[in-house]
Amino acid sequence: MKRLIQWSIDHHWLVIALSALLQVAVVQLPFLNDAFDTAPLELDEWLICLGLASVVLWADEAKKLIERRLRSRSRQPHPAAGIL
Repeated sequence: MKRLIQWSIDHHWLVIALSALLQVAVVQLPFLNDAFDTAPLELDEWLICLGLASVVLWADEAKKLIERRLRSRSRQPHPAAGIL
């Protein structure tokens, strides 16, 4: 079990990269366009997709920043601080 967990940790970036590569292939390769009924995207369209996909990450970081500032103003410890 420990080996499985370690493999998972060591290779998660590889799996993410492979997933992204396959998504690009489905959109950009002509024979996969036919199989999946997709059309190739131009560079500006890819940039729009990446920008829109990153909105969730930016919003979550903004939320965490606001929460940290509110917590520091009220001097209350983080809810998970007493767990350890």
